Amino acid sequence: MASTFRLPLFNNTIANNNNVGNVNGKLNNTNNNTKLNFNSSSKPTSSSVAAVNTNSNATTNLTTSGSFGNQGAAPIIATNGADKNNKIKNKKTRLTELVESSRNLPSLIGGESARNLSNTDSDLSLLGDSVQLSLSEIAKRSLQLGSSIDIKDYTRAHYLLAGSGLPIQDVEQYLKNLPNKNLQQSTLSATASTSTCPPSSNEKRVDLPYSDATQVNTINNGMKTSTDLDSYLRNKKDESILSSIENSLVVAAKDFDSFVNKNFNLDSWEKRKQEVRECFGILVKKRKVTSTFSNAPNASDYPLERVSWGNKSRELLTQVLENSRLNVNENILLRERFRKYASIIHELNNQRQNNVLGQLNFPLTETVLNDIFFSDSSNNSNSNNNNNNISSLAQYRQIIECWKILENCGSSKDVIQDSKKYLERQFLQYVDNLYKKNFNNEGLPTVVNKIRSFVEYKLKSSTTNQWKMKDLTIINDIPVWALIYYLLRAGCSSEALQVAIENKTSFRKIESSFLTYLKHYATSPNRELPVEFQTKLHTEYNQHIKNSLNGDPYRLAVYKIIGKCDLTRKTVTGVIFSVEDWLWFHLVLITDESSIGSALGDSLEKYSLEDFQNIVLSYGVAHFSANNYMQVLLLSGLYHEFVGYVLGDTKIIHEMDTMHLIFGLYYYGKLDNSKKSLVVTLDKILATYISSFIKSDPKVAVEYILLLTLDDTNENYIRTCHEMLRELVLSTKEFSILLGRVNNKDGTRVPGILELRYPLMKLKDKDEFLHTITERAARKADESGRVEDSLLLYQLSEEYDIVISIVNKNLSDLLSGFDYLQKHQQKELLWEETDDTNMITIASQLSEIYLNNSNLQITSKISSKNKETLLTLLKLVDIWRLFCNDEWQICLDLLNQVDLIPVFADEVTARRGATSLMINNEYIMKNIPNLLILTMSCVSHLVKILTGGNKPQNDESKGQQLKALKRIAKNCMTYSGITQYKMSKETYNILLNLEADL
Repeated sequence: MASTFRLPLFNNTIANNNNVGNVNGKLNNTNNNTKLNFNSSSKPTSSSVAAVNTNSNATTNLTTSGSFGNQGAAPIIATNGADKNNKIKNKKTRLTELVESSRNLPSLIGGESARNLSNTDSDLSLLGDSVQLSLSEIAKRSLQLGSSIDIKDYTRAHYLLAGSGLPIQDVEQYLKNLPNKNLQQSTLSATASTSTCPPSSNEKRVDLPYSDATQVNTINNGMKTSTDLDSYLRNKKDESILSSIENSLVVAAKDFDSFVNKNFNLDSWEKRKQEVRECFGILVKKRKVTSTFSNAPNASDYPLERVSWGNKSRELLTQVLENSRLNVNENILLRERFRKYASIIHELNNQRQNNVLGQLNFPLTETVLNDIFFSDSSNNSNSNNNNNNISSLAQYRQIIECWKILENCGSSKDVIQDSKKYLERQFLQYVDNLYKKNFNNEGLPTVVNKIRSFVEYKLKSSTTNQWKMKDLTIINDIPVWALIYYLLRAGCSSEALQVAIENKTSFRKIESSFLTYLKHYATSPNRELPVEFQTKLHTEYNQHIKNSLNGDPYRLAVYKIIGKCDLTRKTVTGVIFSVEDWLWFHLVLITDESSIGSALGDSLEKYSLEDFQNIVLSYGVAHFSANNYMQVLLLSGLYHEFVGYVLGDTKIIHEMDTMHLIFGLYYYGKLDNSKKSLVVTLDKILATYISSFIKSDPKVAVEYILLLTLDDTNENYIRTCHEMLRELVLSTKEFSILLGRVNNKDGTRVPGILELRYPLMKLKDKDEFLHTITERAARKADESGRVEDSLLLYQLSEEYDIVISIVNKNLSDLLSGFDYLQKHQQKELLWEETDDTNMITIASQLSEIYLNNSNLQITSKISSKNKETLLTLLKLVDIWRLFCNDEWQICLDLLNQVDLIPVFADEVTARRGATSLMINNEYIMKNIPNLLILTMSCVSHLVKILTGGNKPQNDESKGQQLKALKRIAKNCMTYSGITQYKMSKETYNILLNLEADL
C-alpha cells in the first residue's frame, strides 16, 4: 500500500530564505516510473506540496497551502492524539535533514572553488576577452575543480532518496556507462574549431551526455570568458610538444619501414629461419612444387620447383634448391671427394684460359671416372681394399653408368645412333666378360664364337643340355636366327652377314631373299634398305613371317629390325630379356627423320624419337625401377627430364656426384639453355653446390662460377656470372684473396685471383674487369651502408677520387655531430689510432698514401676540390683535439688560421662575410655551426680566466685582451644572426647562452 504523510506548513522563514515566485520543476525517473511534482502557487492563500509514494507506479502529492510574506500560516490538518504529533515531528526532522543536505550542494559548486575562480578572473581582467578556452581546457579545469571538493558523507540522503524510489547506485552506474567516446570526439572537434577561429555570437548550444536530467547550456553565451593566460599558454605548449612527438614518431616509422623494405627480403628471412630451425633439430616440412614437362604424361613422378627469378633484387647466390643437404666439410671422405672434383674443375678452367682462341677438348668424363671412381681401386692391391672399393662402386653404379653414356655420346647430337652404339658396346662387353669367365678355353676368342657361347649359355639348359625354346631353327646344333639376332644386337652386322652366308643352304624358299636384304642393311651407313627392297621385305613379312605358326621368334625379330616392319607391335615375345634389350630394340625401329615426308616415308609406318620418348615417360620410374631409370632417361635423350628426376626428390642421392653429372650434361651440350621449359638452370645448380663451401673455400667457388661462361653465345649466363662474382666478393669479404690488396706504402694494387681469371669472364682487358666486377661491387657495398668495404673496393677498382669523396662525407658527418659539452666521449674518437673502422684514422692514412704520394698516376686521379676538403677537415680534427685538451688560445688561433668564419676581424667584415656566405663545399658548410660554437666557447673560457685572476683590474694588456675577445664574440653573434636561417635553432640558442655568460 502507498504510505502518505503530511507536513505542517512552512513559516515565513522558509519563504524568506528561498524567495520562491513561480516554480515549476519536474523530475522523471524512467527506471522506477516515479513522478515527483512540486507545485507552488503564487496565490497568498494556498500552496501544494507533493508527498512521496514508495510504490514505483504510484504518485504521491505533498500539498502545502499557506501565505507568503509577513502573513502567518495556520495548519489545516487536524491532529488526533499524541501519536500523530510524534509522527509529524519525526517526519519533520527527516525532511529538515534532507533540506540541509540539499542546501550544501550548491555551496560545493559556488563555494571556495568558485571564489578562487572569480579571484583569478578578476586579477586578469585587464587582458580582456582575447583568450578563449577550448573545450578540452574546460574539461581539464572541471576535473581539477572536482578533485578539490571534499566529499562528505550523505548516507542519510541516499537512504531517503532510495526509500522514495530513487536508488543512487543505479544513477551512478548509469552515469558511468554513458558514451564518453562521443563526448571526447565532440570535444576534440570543438577544440579544433575554436582554436582556429573566434567563437560566433550565435553559436549553438552543445549538449553533453552527462544525464537525462542535466544538460550543459550554451558554451559561449552562458560561460564567462576565462582570461587565465598562463594556463592557456601552458596548454598550448603541451599540445605542441605532443604534436611534435607524434610527427617525429610517424617520420621515424616511415624511415624504418623504408629501410627494412630496402635492405631486407622476406624470402631470405624465411630461408634463414628454416636454417636456424634445422640447426636446433626442428623438422621443417619441405614444400614440393610439381613441374610441368612438355609432352610428359607422368611429369608428376619427379616434381621440382620451376625457376622463376621474379624479384630481380634477390641475390643469385641465395637461390638454392630447397632439398639440398650437402655439406662438403661433413667428414674427411666427403672433403677429399670435394677436393678431387675441385682440382678437375680447376684443370678444366686452366685449359680453357690457355685455349681461349682454340677449341676445348678437355676429357671431362674420362678424368672424372679415373680420378673420382677408379683411382683407389687401381692404386690399391690389397684384396680387402679391393673388396671395399667394389662395394663402394656398387652404390655409385648409376652415376658411373651415366658418365659412361656421356663418354660414349660426347658432343654428338644424334641421340639414336649414340644410344645404339653405347648399348651394343655394353652388350658386347658383357658377352666378352661372360666368355672369359666360363668359356675361355673353348675355341678361338672371335666375336662369332663369343656370341655362340652366349647363345648356348642363354638358351640351353645347363642340366638337360636341351634348348629351352621349342621353335628355334637349329642348324648344326646352332640356333641360326638367334645367333644372327645377337650379332646384330652386339653391333656386328658384318659377322651376322657371314653367318647367314655360311648357312644359306638351310634357309627356306620364302627366306631366299633374306641374304640380299641383310647385305644391303650391313653395308648401308645409316642401316636403311633401298625403297624397292624395303617394299618387297614388307610384303614377305606380312604374307609369310608375321602370321606363321610355330615360327622362330628370332627370325621375326630380325625381319622387324632390318625392314622396320609392323611398328604397331614394337616388341617380340621371348626375345627381349632386359631393359637394355628393350631400349635397343625400340631405337633400331625408329624411322630415320630424313625419310619422313618422302615417298618411302608416306608408304610405311612412322616411329619417331619423340614417340619413343613419350612411351618412356608414360611408363615412368615404376616400370623401369629406380636402379635403371637414370640411364633410361639419358639413352632416350630426355636430358631435362633427367635433371628434374635426380633433383626432384625430397633428398638428392649422392648430391655432389649428381651436381657434377648435370654439369657434364651442360659441358657436352645436352642441355638446351634456350628452352623455356627448363626445370632448373645451371646457375641455380651451381649456387646450390657453392652454398656448402662459399665461406670456407671462396677460391673454389670462383672456379665453379666461371663455368657459366662455357657457352660464349649465352649472354644471360655471362651476366649471371658477373653478378654472382660480385655477390661472392661482398658476402665472403675475402677481398685480398679475390680482388687483391692495396700496398699501404705507395697505394699500388696487388691483383687477386679474379683478375687473373678475367679472360674466362668474357671481358676484354683489366680495365673492363675493374669496371664490371670491382667497381660495381663497391657501388653495391656503398648503397648498403658498408662504408669500410666500399672504400677498399673503390681503391681496388682504382677509383681514388670516389674514395676521397666518401671519406670527406663520412668525416664531415662525424665532426658535425660532435657536442662541445661531451669532450670525454669525443676523445676516444679523436685519439684512437688502432681502430681500422675509425673514420678519422682512415682519413689520416689515406691522406698520407694518396695526397702526399709521389706517384702521379694515382694523385692525378683525385680532384683538387676533394684534396682541399680532406685537408681542411683534418685541420678541423686538430681544432677539436685542442678544444678537448682545454687549450683555448691555441684552438682559437687555429680557428683564425683556417679562416672559415670571418669573426676575427672587425664587425663590417663579419657582416660582409655573412652576407656573401657562398661556401660551395657542403662538407665544410655542415661544420660552420660547430666552428661558431667552438669559437664562442673558447672566448668564454678565456674571458673567465682573465676576469678570475689576481692581477690588478687596471692592467692595460688584460683590458685589451678582454676587448678583443668580446669583439670576436660580438662578431660571432652578428655572423650567426645574419645567417641564422642556415643554422639550427639549437645552435643559435647555444650561442646566446654563451654570450650571456660573458
